[in-house]
Amino acid sequence: MLEDDSSQLFPLYIYTFNFLMSISKKYQKDYSNSKFDNPRVAQKKERRKNRFNKFIYALMVVGVVGVLYVLFFSPFFKISNIEINGLEKVHKENLDTIINEYQSSSRRFFLFSKTNFWFVDKQDLIVRIEDHYAFEELLVKKRFPNKLIINLKEKESAINWMVGNMCYHLDLSGMAIEYCEGGKGLITIRDQTSEGVEIGEVVVAADVLEYIVELDGQARTILKDQYSPLFYEKNKEALIVKMEAGPEIRFNCNIEVGEQVSRLDLLLKESTVKDNYDNLNYIDLRFGEKVYYK
Repeated sequence: MLEDDSSQLFPLYIYTFNFLMSISKKYQKDYSNSKFDNPRVAQKKERRKNRFNKFIYALMVVGVVGVLYVLFFSPFFKISNIEINGLEKVHKENLDTIINEYQSSSRRFFLFSKTNFWFVDKQDLIVRIEDHYAFEELLVKKRFPNKLIINLKEKESAINWMVGNMCYHLDLSGMAIEYCEGGKGLITIRDQTSEGVEIGEVVVAADVLEYIVELDGQARTILKDQYSPLFYEKNKEALIVKMEAGPEIRFNCNIEVGEQVSRLDLLLKESTVKDNYDNLNYIDLRFGEKVYYK
């Protein structure tokens, strides 16, 4: 019959436990969280993870470059439709030229074309247009994705103002509103004192302009066919009328319109003047009641 030896093993357990407890903690190791994976498998997983990350990064770069290209360089956002509303006297071709010059000027940030929808500076374009025209109203709008809309209202021009070989339209305030683009039927005045004119500049006082318009109207009404001016010549207080036929007529801007036109009418009714009208050189009304002619 075998004896139960558990009683003999128990002291051995106690001894082993006490021995382990007596070992210093710095020599003890905890293997409870240890991993025993194959290192080759772990390396393969790491390499796959790195390749995947590189692929994602490359995909992101391609996506960003693609978005930048579509936004700033593709034809989709290139201004290809320009609508101009409100033109009457101004030629559309002239505004097209100003817009084309703006679009072909230096690039934004040295890289982006001004033909691109996102880089059209509306205020800058307005300034360029106003260098050539002074409109009553001017509004520039962009319509997604490639349209430019220009709404304007032209000022009412009343005068052709000549300085040298340059011609400008003036409104009734005396402001140069545009370069002449046809001005038939308007009073033409040649300025003998100015050296240059800027668009948007007031080149003659409104009361002086009003005086000339009134003089032209009264003289045409009273004298009819005998008064057919080609242009007026302004030189300080003197206003000289160059006629299509007949003598040059000299007015004084400091004397009332009605007074001068009445004296001219009386003079032209005199037989000596009336019969020789086409042969006269000038009629001078600048000296009050005294009228000179040659």
